[in-house]
Amino acid sequence: MTAEKEQLERIIRCILEKRSDLTREFVLRRIHEIEENESCSSLVAALRLAISLGVEVREFLTHEGPVTISELLKNRVRSANFPARLIYVGELRVAPHTHTMFRRLVVGDESGTAVLVVWGSQASELESWARPGVAVQVVHAYVKENKLTRRLEFHISERGTIAETKDDRAPPIEFFTKKISEVQVGDGIGRLVGEVRRIYPEQRFSPVMGQTTTLQRLLIRDDSGYIPVVAWNLSEQLQRIVSIGTVVEIVGGFARESRIRGAVEVHINQFSSIRPVEAQLPPITYATLNSVGEEFVTSNFLVRVLHVKEPYTVERQDRKQHRVEMIVYDDTSFGHLRATGQTAQLLALLEPGTSLSVENVRARRRGGMVWLFVDWLSAVVPVSNALVPQLRKPHYVSIKKIFDGEVPLGEAGLWVVGILEEVKAHEIKMPDGTTRPVALALLSDESYFTQVVAYGRFVERLLSTPIGTAVLLANVVYDKPPFLEKPAVILKSFSDIVAPAEPPRLDSFNDLLDYGGIALLSLRIMSFQKSASEIRVTCTECGHDSVQPSDSRWVCKDCNR
Repeated sequence: MTAEKEQLERIIRCILEKRSDLTREFVLRRIHEIEENESCSSLVAALRLAISLGVEVREFLTHEGPVTISELLKNRVRSANFPARLIYVGELRVAPHTHTMFRRLVVGDESGTAVLVVWGSQASELESWARPGVAVQVVHAYVKENKLTRRLEFHISERGTIAETKDDRAPPIEFFTKKISEVQVGDGIGRLVGEVRRIYPEQRFSPVMGQTTTLQRLLIRDDSGYIPVVAWNLSEQLQRIVSIGTVVEIVGGFARESRIRGAVEVHINQFSSIRPVEAQLPPITYATLNSVGEEFVTSNFLVRVLHVKEPYTVERQDRKQHRVEMIVYDDTSFGHLRATGQTAQLLALLEPGTSLSVENVRARRRGGMVWLFVDWLSAVVPVSNALVPQLRKPHYVSIKKIFDGEVPLGEAGLWVVGILEEVKAHEIKMPDGTTRPVALALLSDESYFTQVVAYGRFVERLLSTPIGTAVLLANVVYDKPPFLEKPAVILKSFSDIVAPAEPPRLDSFNDLLDYGGIALLSLRIMSFQKSASEIRVTCTECGHDSVQPSDSRWVCKDCNR
């Protein structure tokens, strides 16, 4: 009798000893059926039958050498037998060249986790019983390097098997709980708990194998970071149980590399579990705008919207990308927020004064201005205005200070309010011989004035603004252009002009004026209609219109303010 037949007889005797309710004929018939249906050897068929009947097979799998997953992979064992905990069950797929069915699993023990690829009919049979958390016995798996990821993984062909077992030597699935910051590409995620901060629109794909595939993305966070979750064919379930702020528990996921920022994302499917849980996560930690330096950082900010610019589109490869920019502030500084894609379309609808929790956003200081770049991996959540303090530090610079030379050259991030007195188009000659259009303007308050220089997109905006309009120049730079004899207020790419076409409601930028401690009537202006020697002024205190001399201090004739 050969060694293989001898071991086969030992397995049959062991089955009959443990299961006295079975006959030898029944056991032999079942071994033959498994052998025929799954195209495997009689020994492997006997092992599969024993495992399925709950019979301990450890004594038949003993061998010298490594026994943990990490050791088996490291030594590239050709025939690996080990108990493990099932962590993730992938979709049934078909190999494009061989047209063979396969399924990708993630298994783990106390030494770590590994990908296990099951081929052939066994891949489809896993549908009926394989779930994250199940204890399994792996028999005759071999180690192979994945050509794409260069990672070592287990494979099971016809001569091997995987089956549910009562052997609980592998740690429970909670052992594989991870913090978001600990998740790496290729990891099996036993358990992950996080708060939902963004819900992306559902995507649907053409039918594959007769079934339409749906994809729903979430962005979740814990106290260690943020990570996107990609849920396959779970859209209906998620729509019922998930909203912004819901804390969810995910059991059975697989970490892949995202196309954005090189980040990691967790994939789950119908074999995984996602459910809301009662859990208190530490509150979100926010940075302040004035803490941002010239190097990119990824952080969270609590800001309020001051002004939303007109949305626009840019050409990106073969598609158009929607963008919107807005001016925001916290209690330390002002900033410029840029959003793209679907986020841009939503943010374009926001009203000034809306408070936002801007999370997982890249930020940097450029040209003296703080920029927040909202992308696919960021979350923008409206919050109560009570969470965002009023701006306490003065960022407004009066024209008098500029006129008196109290503002140093090169100072950036300035906010200037005044009356547009004069605007004209001009062209400057560049070093390469070309010309560049600019707009030169004069901005005044009661008694003082300063020059304004606008480039690029601000040229037309400044030229189209009526003379005598009260304008707010936001995030400007005070410096000396090479073509002027004196310094001027310069509108840069990160600046903005807030110039109402109609008598403005001061409430729309009341906050800004109060922040700097500015008392208007020196600048409490509702509308201006300039003539040669007189200006019509509307008082914001009582609404009374009056004509005032252009060369004197304006005083309301009705309320005397």
